[in-house]
Amino acid sequence: MSGCFLFARISSMNFDINLFNFIFGLGQKIGLNWLYEFLATYLIYVVVVVFSFFLLKEKDLRKKVFVFLFSLLLLVISRGLVTEIIRFIFPKQRPFAQLDFVPLVSNSGLINSMPSGHTVFVFSLAFCVFLLNKKWGWICVGLAFLVSLGRILVGVHWPMDVLVGVLISGVSYWGLKKVTYNLQFTVNNKNTGTK
Repeated sequence: MSGCFLFARISSMNFDINLFNFIFGLGQKIGLNWLYEFLATYLIYVVVVVFSFFLLKEKDLRKKVFVFLFSLLLLVISRGLVTEIIRFIFPKQRPFAQLDFVPLVSNSGLINSMPSGHTVFVFSLAFCVFLLNKKWGWICVGLAFLVSLGRILVGVHWPMDVLVGVLISGVSYWGLKKVTYNLQFTVNNKNTGTK
């Protein structure tokens, strides 16, 4: 049983390294390092601004407060708890540390590569934009994808780090939405006297 697990882990690591080498190598051949740096470091702020704009624009005070608290709780759960627990249990070297090269952006740590904290943060916030505006929610998901791709192109994350980050964000969003919907439904029924 442990032999199968070890083989699967080695196979996924090889796939991750090969996919990283393809994406990073292609990026180096194209040579738009300034763009990769922008995607990896600064594009995340555009998603924050879009979310803030639609939150402030919302006229319904109850919805505004709900979305603010929902997004805050989602970020605490997905980025603050789940991401850090996974990093503690499964420490993983970053690509530049394992493959011995200088990344395009400065990074403080050699380990704690998986999951990508930037990916978890930006996708969680992009999913919250859906609560305010569906069209811009899709645009923010596209921007979140570009941020995540940028993290690979600058050499600070493996593709699997990004995929796990998207999964954490999606599952956390879905789970919190289910819980808050059920809670909201229960509170509304108690207020109206229906069952």
